[in-house]
Amino acid sequence: MHQITRVRKVSSFTGGYHEHIGAVLLSNGQVLSVEDVIAAIRSGGVFYTFAGGLKARVYVPNCLRCRALHITTSPDGTTANNLDNLPPF
Repeated sequence: MHQITRVRKVSSFTGGYHEHIGAVLLSNGQVLSVEDVIAAIRSGGVFYTFAGGLKARVYVPNCLRCRALHITTSPDGTTANNLDNLPPF
C-alpha cells in the first residue's frame, strides 16, 4: 500500500477549464506521475490518502468533463482526505 501525501495539479481545457492530479508525492518521498499511479492500480497496486483521521482509497474513473482517466478518492463523508485537498508540492 502506498500513501499519497501531496499532489501536483495540472490544467485541462478539454470540456472546459478544470484541473486533474498530474503527479503525486508518496510518504516514502517517491514522486509518481498520474500515469504511473494508474498503471500501478490497474496492476493491483493500492494507493490511499490519510487525513481527518480517515483513509480513502484511490481509484481510476473517467473524468465526467473530459472523459480522460484520472485518479480520485472514494467518497467517505469527509473532504479532508480528498486528493484535491492534499497540499501541493
